[in-house]
Amino acid sequence: MAVRTIRRDILESLSAEIDALFKQVELKYWGFLPWDAISEKLAVQDFFRELSHGKKEAIIAYSNKYSPEEKLAASCLHDMACSELTFWAKSISRRLYFTARHSHPWVVEFSSRLQTLVFEHIIKTLTCSSSFAVNIHLKCTAKERKVKERTVEISNYRKLCQLFAVAGNCETSLKKDVSGKGRINVIVNDSKPFVVTYNEQKETVTVMCHYGSWNTDGLPQFI
Repeated sequence: MAVRTIRRDILESLSAEIDALFKQVELKYWGFLPWDAISEKLAVQDFFRELSHGKKEAIIAYSNKYSPEEKLAASCLHDMACSELTFWAKSISRRLYFTARHSHPWVVEFSSRLQTLVFEHIIKTLTCSSSFAVNIHLKCTAKERKVKERTVEISNYRKLCQLFAVAGNCETSLKKDVSGKGRINVIVNDSKPFVVTYNEQKETVTVMCHYGSWNTDGLPQFI
């Protein structure tokens, strides 16, 4: 834990320079990999995301002398939530394939670590105006009856778009045009909801959604 603090203007400058460096190095190593090395490229993305989270924690630790909860609240909590949504958007977009993969056909699923306060802020953002098309399920421990897992299901495409629009990522994350082939879209409805599962004990989040592809004539290419 930091025993001293750094002036806010210096921290902001440090943060900006580190972000620029991370982006430069990530693009460099992303370019080294062949175009079909999807899993390795995703691993590089996740690696730099972990570094970014570590940087944010360090910035918070050196910014003031409040408790961890107060530090997180005093920092740009909304920006951190938007950063997480941006990560979800990139992860979804990079996993949208025009042809189904054998392991998980027409399904996108990934997991990552996420602080509880950031997750709660995302849910508040989702439900602040209305809980329409949002179902939240709680799984509790047998003895203490404490919540150990929360599952959030979004069953309306527009509602999901509103969430991603907060971080400006709706159009780029939920659909993709494939030149000469057609388009790919995330599917969100009652039978195929967008699902976010949060493990309270491990502080991990799992995102899962369905998608499909359509050819240039508008005919579906998925089952």
